[in-house]
Amino acid sequence: MYAGGNFAMFKKLTGTKGGEVMYVGDNIMHDIVQTKKSRCLWRTLLVVRELEQETGVWASSLQHWNHIQNLEYLRAKTYQNMDSSEMHAPDDKPIKKHIAMQSEKMDSQFNTWFGSLFRRGTSESFFSNQVKRFADLYASDCLNLLSYPLYYYFSSLPQLLPHEIEALQNAKVAEHENL
Repeated sequence: MYAGGNFAMFKKLTGTKGGEVMYVGDNIMHDIVQTKKSRCLWRTLLVVRELEQETGVWASSLQHWNHIQNLEYLRAKTYQNMDSSEMHAPDDKPIKKHIAMQSEKMDSQFNTWFGSLFRRGTSESFFSNQVKRFADLYASDCLNLLSYPLYYYFSSLPQLLPHEIEALQNAKVAEHENL
């Protein structure tokens, strides 16, 4: 463990390369984003103390999440088979109102003033996007790392892009039709 000093001094003292170091911080801008922008190539762990509470609420809010997902699906269906020749947009205000109400119900279970740190309804928060973009890992406490050997290499699961998801779904449908 090293506190204070700087990147150059740390490298000189330890003889390590950037990717061999895990930088732990609890401030997304100062500790994580700036570390990545300084190009020191350290791996980063963001400590989000609220994560355990968020996880607990999330698990107990799955009904709200599923309801919001279903409403979003229904809203998308109102635009199905429409193209640029359509002169009038469908009236989706009632369903948008339901989505907003369900989102508020779900958000109110997280934090009275601002809801979840990670999302509002089905949309990810700015904080969530920064965590995904800049932090290699995030956890409620750095002590969670004690469950792993020092040489353990953490990596995230690959995430498919929307066009890849569609291609994968089309391939599965074609495969199913060929059976």
